[in-house]
Amino acid sequence: MTIIVFPDQTDIVDKIREAIGRDVYFYRVTYTDCTASGCGFDPVNESSINPYCPTCSGLYFIPSYQVVPVEGFVSWGYSENLGWVQGGQLAEGSCRVQIKSSVTNLDLVNNSNFLIVDNRKMSIVRKTLRGTPNVNRLLLDLQELDDEL
Repeated sequence: MTIIVFPDQTDIVDKIREAIGRDVYFYRVTYTDCTASGCGFDPVNESSINPYCPTCSGLYFIPSYQVVPVEGFVSWGYSENLGWVQGGQLAEGSCRVQIKSSVTNLDLVNNSNFLIVDNRKMSIVRKTLRGTPNVNRLLLDLQELDDEL
């Protein structure tokens, strides 16, 4: 029986990503309670008791964003219509990003609310682990969100 030994190609994949990749921005959103005077939480409406609070604008919860740039190789699907590619179709606004596989990046993928790719707001539809013999990259299939930036 022949044993096939695959060479570790992590360095090659990393160099290609460095040469043709660009930054993709992962956003984590956390919310803190408003501490302004005269502002409190209304549990019935899940908002502030003061709709004119200058600190939280009546929402009670104040969002804060953590933005983490990660270098990735970005490829876009057809922008005007559905197009057949290997394995199926890419929908309008669809995108695939390949990033380095690491504990930090996997945590970002699992805990991010959305991404910004080429000034478009995207959500992660699917993640795929790739590499032989070791996982050395993550493929993220993204779909464009209708929200404003």
